[in-house]
Amino acid sequence: MPVAAVDPLFLTNRQVLNQPASSTPRRQVAFGEAQAPITMAVLTTESVLTKTGGLGAIIGWTTDEFKRRGNMHPYVIAPFTEAWGKQVTAEAALGESEKTVHDTGVRFNYHLPSGEDLPVSIWEKEEPSGVVDILLRNDEVFSEAARRGEKPGPLWQRLTQVDKAKTAPKPAYMVGDSVASTYLFSAMAAQSLPILDGTIPVPAGSTPTPFWDQVKPKTKFDLAWVHDWLTGAAAPQLVKAYADAKAKAPAQVFMVHNSYNVPIALEEQVPPVRRGQKPTVKPGPLQDVLGLLNPFDKAQTALFGPGRFDKLLSRKSYNPLVLGIEMADGIIVNRNFSYEMQHTNLLANRRRSGQYAFDPSVTDLQGALKRKEQAGMAQDMIHATPEAENPYDHPALAKDGFVHLKRDPDLAAMTEYKRANKAALQADPGVGLATNPNATIFLFVNRYDWYQKGTQLMAGQIKRLMRDHADAQFIVYGMEKPGSNLTNLMLADPDLKQLVADKRLVLQNQFNGRDKILQAYAGSDYFVMTSYYEPYGISQLEAKAFGTIPIATAVGGLRSTIADPKWNGRGPDGQRETHRPKETVWTWNESEGASQTGLLVQPFDVKGHQDAVMVVQNALGSPTLKNKPARLEEAFDRLVTSDADRKALRDVDQKMAATLDRAMTMAVPARNQIRLNNLSYLKKHHQWADLVPKYREIFEKAIAAHATPATAP
Repeated sequence: MPVAAVDPLFLTNRQVLNQPASSTPRRQVAFGEAQAPITMAVLTTESVLTKTGGLGAIIGWTTDEFKRRGNMHPYVIAPFTEAWGKQVTAEAALGESEKTVHDTGVRFNYHLPSGEDLPVSIWEKEEPSGVVDILLRNDEVFSEAARRGEKPGPLWQRLTQVDKAKTAPKPAYMVGDSVASTYLFSAMAAQSLPILDGTIPVPAGSTPTPFWDQVKPKTKFDLAWVHDWLTGAAAPQLVKAYADAKAKAPAQVFMVHNSYNVPIALEEQVPPVRRGQKPTVKPGPLQDVLGLLNPFDKAQTALFGPGRFDKLLSRKSYNPLVLGIEMADGIIVNRNFSYEMQHTNLLANRRRSGQYAFDPSVTDLQGALKRKEQAGMAQDMIHATPEAENPYDHPALAKDGFVHLKRDPDLAAMTEYKRANKAALQADPGVGLATNPNATIFLFVNRYDWYQKGTQLMAGQIKRLMRDHADAQFIVYGMEKPGSNLTNLMLADPDLKQLVADKRLVLQNQFNGRDKILQAYAGSDYFVMTSYYEPYGISQLEAKAFGTIPIATAVGGLRSTIADPKWNGRGPDGQRETHRPKETVWTWNESEGASQTGLLVQPFDVKGHQDAVMVVQNALGSPTLKNKPARLEEAFDRLVTSDADRKALRDVDQKMAATLDRAMTMAVPARNQIRLNNLSYLKKHHQWADLVPKYREIFEKAIAAHATPATAP
């Protein structure tokens, strides 16, 4: 496929390395050759084919469908974490044929700058679909026990240096809760690929078991599918790993799932010993400890091509989200989310004393996205839920009084389905709701997250909703680890506890199994998503499938999949957008005039609200805080002192209240019509039979572009 005449930066790592070819030539998959198999490595920190989070769900579901439908062979490369160790221990007494996780007997060493070799063993787990999980094991690097301070060892002490050098907050779902160990996994994953696909021989010291021959790829990897900043650090390492093997690396497709920027300083300033001396600069712990590539080091630019990173503005931090985008032969990103990152203040949080801030070089991220879009290398994508998770025959709705929905339902069938399942949900003693056939049940299923998921938007409205509407009930299923000061306050709030005692509110800080969640979808009227940003969104699709109407903030993938005639087509300032091309405006319903499929909260000042919430979050954690507030509203009244923050809070509270009141006053027939609209929408836009070919087309384009030699800059 010819490459357009664009800036050489867009050509990413397509250049032909000045190295002798591998003895085993790479098989090229021509674009449009639909039946040619594609062998891909999927680099991720979440690998289980269950909903461990949005990233885990997308990877699990898509790779399963790729294997079933697309003549694609995905190998999921993931860390062997403590959870896998517990499974291995539990299976220790079983015969090899009965176990689910196996040691392949293959070993390799990751070389650290300290001179020591970090041993890595390769384990495998084959899923029922045939997808293979390749698990990289080093019990010190990927140890949750070390993070807890139990025998951390010298390596963990050095990893802590890297964590301290980061310039942005860490999320709670990294490998071992450590930025450094997450980046180290990325480097290990990149080093493992030429071993896995036979580009280089199995390293000395390995004793391969029969499971190695069963699971290793039969051909070279055509593609590395890299996911988010969590594995973005693998992008340049992958090129180096194959260059060291005197071979060309696979094509790369990078998928943007988040806006986290978690850079690590590339250099550190050492204070002068004497007055008048200038501080000295030394390499930061990124290289000293992890040995990751520095793409701004002139000695390493030959590997990536001259001028490869000249478009990046910052030279003082290593940002894997930006590097993953820049290195890719194609990226997958929700169009609305990409627009928000490029054109709004979503990522431009200002620094405040004691408050987190995003990477100040966010302009690098915005520029990288813009350049990929201009080069035609960015592709929009939507998702689908597993076909087995449906309201027509799922086993969860065949027990405990729940009922299935008839296929191709009419209004009468939908009305009976919701009535019966609401009664079953209220009758379940494990849920804890009062019996009230006239109740309107709201459902929130998400992690308690004040940074992305906007839990405070939901929690702050519950009391008002219950006060103003006697028939309102609310179910809150949160994550297992509340963690934050705001979450702890919410769980301890005496008014919320009283609503729990009155059986109008369910407030659980854990998920009680997939069946219980699906039953809650089936029995609830509305599903609430209060995200500050949402790259794709999966929960709103699950809710739609089970007849629950989504109420969501108008951001990213939520506004791409929810049609609300009152707010669709309005920008972050609430005004109708006229400056964007027609094909990029908001949602699919703009051109189709589609019927309503949910309720959108009027756009609000996301950054301003985040600022106010984080002021409270940090104040609650301060050891100097006296007379700690007992109630959520008291905390915000006392601790938020800025007029701008108060205005942002008041504005969003009013908009949330207006949307929830719209939901309460909507007549039952109108609700059921929206539910039928959603079933039609999912059938038309979210079917795996349609989505898998779209994914395959993206992969084929990237592989074809990667095979085209770059021109000189």
